[in-house]
Amino acid sequence: MTWRWAPLWTPTEQQEADTFDKTMDAVVKLQNTGAIPDRAFAEGVQNLMEEREYIPGLGAALAKLPESERFGLSGGDDDGTDPSELTQSGNGEEGGDPRLEGGAGGVGSTPARRAANDKAGEK
Repeated sequence: MTWRWAPLWTPTEQQEADTFDKTMDAVVKLQNTGAIPDRAFAEGVQNLMEEREYIPGLGAALAKLPESERFGLSGGDDDGTDPSELTQSGNGEEGGDPRLEGGAGGVGSTPARRAANDKAGEK
């Protein structure tokens, strides 16, 4: 439930854009830590988007989706994907430490979670 009061101050479009940008940077940094399980993280981000009204109608649109699709999760471990088969940054090298620069999830690279999902989607 949310309440809306008459604002004492209204941010400009630029201020709203800056706030959104900083919020999304924080979300990405938090996701990259891997400290929050994927489903809980997805629910939290969806809730944030809905409460801050960044995406009008998001709640209604998400309610129409099955949970596995809504939270970006696969149906389980039966998809045949072996994590050791994933490559680093698409350069053909097998495995590797995702915390290293240039590897999946390293500084300046695709987060490990997204890299794994991208690789699984290529099949």
